[in-house]
Amino acid sequence: MGRHRSATSKRAARLQDLAEHERAMLGRVGARITTLRRQGEHLSIAELAQAAGLHPSYLGEVERGQANVSVLSLLRVAAALQVPLAALLGEEPLPATGEGGHVAP
Repeated sequence: MGRHRSATSKRAARLQDLAEHERAMLGRVGARITTLRRQGEHLSIAELAQAAGLHPSYLGEVERGQANVSVLSLLRVAAALQVPLAALLGEEPLPATGEGGHVAP
């Protein structure tokens, strides 16, 4: 019988393959979500998750930078927070790309 891993541990395992600057970006996005969630209406994770149509534990992982959040999930969170997507992503310039359009480490 195969070993069952939770969705959380599977997401964590996938993050190990990311470059450090990519993991840092996920952390910054998560921190921005936390900051915006706590401003204004002071929403709980459960309240924001419900408004965005996401599972609260997943949103918690996103806020902690432990999940590689999809663009669609970010759009849902931005809509629930009533902010533009750019507010979650920040205004940092994109990293330089190498040959073939890949982001340089």
